[in-house]
Amino acid sequence: MGKTLIVHNPAAGPLKIPGTLDYIQDYLRKRNLQAALLSTPFPREALYRRLQEGADRVLVAGGDGTLNMVVNYLMDWPEPPPLGVLPLGTANDFARGLGIESVAAGLEKAFGGEIIHVDVGSLFGRHFINVAAGGFLCEVAHGTDRRLKKTLGRLAYYLKGLVELSAVEPAEVQVKVDGREVFAGKIFLFLILNSPRAGNFPRLAPHASPDDGKMDLLIIKECPPPELMGVLLKVLSGRHIQDPNILYRKGEAFHMAGPREMVTDLDGEEGPSLPWQVEILPRRLKFLR
Repeated sequence: MGKTLIVHNPAAGPLKIPGTLDYIQDYLRKRNLQAALLSTPFPREALYRRLQEGADRVLVAGGDGTLNMVVNYLMDWPEPPPLGVLPLGTANDFARGLGIESVAAGLEKAFGGEIIHVDVGSLFGRHFINVAAGGFLCEVAHGTDRRLKKTLGRLAYYLKGLVELSAVEPAEVQVKVDGREVFAGKIFLFLILNSPRAGNFPRLAPHASPDDGKMDLLIIKECPPPELMGVLLKVLSGRHIQDPNILYRKGEAFHMAGPREMVTDLDGEEGPSLPWQVEILPRRLKFLR
C-alpha cells in the first residue's frame, strides 16, 4: 500500500475537538501506514505534488466545503485516487449519506471498506458531489452566523429557519430535466441531490444514490405558510415525496432558469447565479465506503 494523504481543515466543525488529527495520525501509525498531511487552505498544485509523490488515497478530514474543494481539485487530475471521508464539519451531509457518522467509522471504511464509483455534478466548470441548490435553505445556510454554527452546530440551521419561515419569498423559475420542461412557476426551494441528505435534512431525496448515473431534483412549490410548515415537517420524516407541493424527478441534466438574485449553493459553498445548466458526470470519482 502506498502513502495516504490527509487533507485536514483545522477550522471545521461546530466544536473543534482537540486531538482529532493526532487520533487520525495515530491510527495510521499503529498500522504502519505512511501518511502525508495538507492543512487547508492550500493551492491545488500542493495536492498534485503529493499525488505525484505516490499518494494512493486521499482522506478528507473536514466538512462538506472541504470535500467540495478536494473534489474540484481532483476533477482536473488525470487519474484521481480513491477518496475517504472523515467527517469533522457542521453537517457532513455526503459522509452521512455514505453511512459514515464519525472519524473512527471513516477510517475503518478508508482501509477496510469497498470502493464505489460516484457521480459528480458539473456546472460552469465547477463541480459538486452532494447538492446544488437555490432558495430558502440556501439563504438560511449562508445567513446563519458562523459563531452560532460553531456553538450550536446543526441546531443553528433549524433555529434560523424557524425565525425566517414567515418571511420566505417565492421565486419564479422554469425547470427542464433531460431537455423536457417539467415545471414553470413559483417555488421556495430547489435542490439537485446526489445523496439522500442536505442541509441537515436526512431524507430529502429518499431515492437518491451517488452511483446511479443520475441525480434527484426536489422542488418545494409556492404554498401558504401553514402548508409550507406541513411540507417541512414531512421532509424531516421523509414522507414528503407525494405531497402536491413537492416536485421530484430523476435526471442526467437539469436546466434551471430564474432570478439572478436567488441565493444558491454548491455543497455548502456559495453558488453561481441562475440560469444553470447542470450535467451529471457518471461514476467519475472513487470513494471508500
